[in-house]
Amino acid sequence: MTSPNQLNHHSDAPISDRRPLIDLNTAAEHELAALTSVGPARIQALVHRRPFRSWDDVARVPGISPIIIARLKRSGAELLS
Repeated sequence: MTSPNQLNHHSDAPISDRRPLIDLNTAAEHELAALTSVGPARIQALVHRRPFRSWDDVARVPGISPIIIARLKRSGAELLS
């Protein structure tokens, strides 16, 4: 049996630094669902408005406010493609 002191622990990096990045331009709907503040309606709106060249493009999507954009970024959303 392994004691807690023998386990490999994650780095001390902030949680947002350890989350996998999710590209809003290429992510599948189930991947988008893992993001904070994104439900079915926002997922559909994001998918239908792709591709995004900038966060300003994302801000033009109905239902996506600056607060939602901040939450998306904190939960791992990126514009990689």
